[in-house]
Amino acid sequence: MEIIVRRGKHNEGIREEYTEENREYRKKFHETREEFERADIKDLAVRRRFAIKKSRFQDKSPKSIAEAAAFRDLMENQING
Repeated sequence: MEIIVRRGKHNEGIREEYTEENREYRKKFHETREEFERADIKDLAVRRRFAIKKSRFQDKSPKSIAEAAAFRDLMENQING
């Protein structure tokens, strides 16, 4: 899985890639999945939106991006069965 974060005016500028090989990313991704595995999809949607806002405007670390990715993954699993 690869998540690309773009910073700068009109999505130009620095490009950072977060992959499964990044230790912080991988750890936070799996912790979040385990913690919210049984959560309702509506609760996951709210938490995902907050995590996306946090990763965009406050904390652009691999941990915050992994959190949003984990919520997305859990939501996809619930929708697709």
